[in-house]
Amino acid sequence: MPLRGVLKCHCGRLLTGAPSRNKMGKYFYYYKCQESKHNNISVIKSHDQLMEAFRFMSLSGSQIEKQTFKCKGILEAKMKDNSKLISQKNRELEKTETDLFSPEKKWIEERISYETNDRWFKDYTGKRNHLRAEMQKIEMAKDTAQ
Repeated sequence: MPLRGVLKCHCGRLLTGAPSRNKMGKYFYYYKCQESKHNNISVIKSHDQLMEAFRFMSLSGSQIEKQTFKCKGILEAKMKDNSKLISQKNRELEKTETDLFSPEKKWIEERISYETNDRWFKDYTGKRNHLRAEMQKIEMAKDTAQ
């Protein structure tokens, strides 16, 4: 009785399953209201009705093909966007790598203080790590989509 606890009585309570025995000793199963004797629904009849509802909900082959084509198009567009995003992040990463060494060069030339160099180094390192993490996340999404 897989629909036990899923089906509801008209009073709003969940139906439970219970067997009933006839005069010959044969068991018949029913979904029953837990609180009262409102409903006594045959398991066989309810399952047949559910299967009929499923038949109405199933898609035809052409509908499945249409949805598959549409999904592939959306996926390809997303992959193209991800490729553009990766390229953009690569450019940002290259610029950050270049910017990372600029304060160090200035510090070596004694044009800025050690504290300023340290602060800029932390900022650029954080930005570089963030960009790498974003790129890795995009690559992972790319791998799982295929």
